[in-house]
Amino acid sequence: MVGPDGQEVPKTPLGQTFGSRFDQLHNYRDARLGSICACGPYTGLLGSVLPSAKELFVMKAPGIYTLEIQMQMFRSGSPPDTNAATRNPIQFSPVRIKIQKPAGLNAK
Repeated sequence: MVGPDGQEVPKTPLGQTFGSRFDQLHNYRDARLGSICACGPYTGLLGSVLPSAKELFVMKAPGIYTLEIQMQMFRSGSPPDTNAATRNPIQFSPVRIKIQKPAGLNAK
């Protein structure tokens, strides 16, 4: 994340844990993975929620921040495709998200 001044924004202790091993993920045994069901009709959130930007970064000054985020996932098949989760992860291209911190909000 970069701040309104174009400088990199420091991560919170929680933020330091996100993405720290992104390039080390080669199969499902390389990390503790969560799961989100992507089957059937959408009836609400079935997995865990990512923390907010203010929980991941020390955003002190008001203004527009730019967060670059990249995600990857494994697709696990249904039986008899029991080995599908060991395949290479699916890696998505990075996206940039603009986040506005209004004036008058605390440093958290």
